[in-house]
Amino acid sequence: MKTIEVAKKAGISKSTLLRWIAQGYIKDVNRDSRGWRVWTKEELAKVKLFKLRLESIDVVDIRDPQVRFAMALDLASYHGKS
Repeated sequence: MKTIEVAKKAGISKSTLLRWIAQGYIKDVNRDSRGWRVWTKEELAKVKLFKLRLESIDVVDIRDPQVRFAMALDLASYHGKS
């Protein structure tokens, strides 16, 4: 899948998805010979899961560095990096 397709299926904008990658919340995916990202169904599921987790946190809380760190640890374990 293309990045725009993943963003639409997850209910977010392409720029939001790319920002989450840049900020390290979503692991970057493999690229094709042109350098374009190629997304799998599993990676789409991870984006949707992150969005759900993000929606469950109060706006005040997400600005707290400890909450952001905990989210990063949680995602790292989800990506198999723990």
